[in-house]
Amino acid sequence: HLPPEVRGVKPTGTNGGGRKAKDSMDLTQIEIQAIRDALEKTGGNQTQAAKILGISRDTLRYRVKKFDLL
Repeated sequence: HLPPEVRGVKPTGTNGGGRKAKDSMDLTQIEIQAIRDALEKTGGNQTQAAKILGISRDTLRYRVKKFDLL
């Protein structure tokens, strides 16, 4: 009755981390929403948004470009 990770068996239909591959898309959507929320709170100020998110301004700018948010 133990989960596969505890028994040492790799679960089927996963990306190896014990999560279904679909979950990674959900995390991307969560990241995009967090960035949008931070930018909205700061009126588009990327420096302040990065501080809210706990990341560097360069990282925020990279992700904004990556997700085509502006």
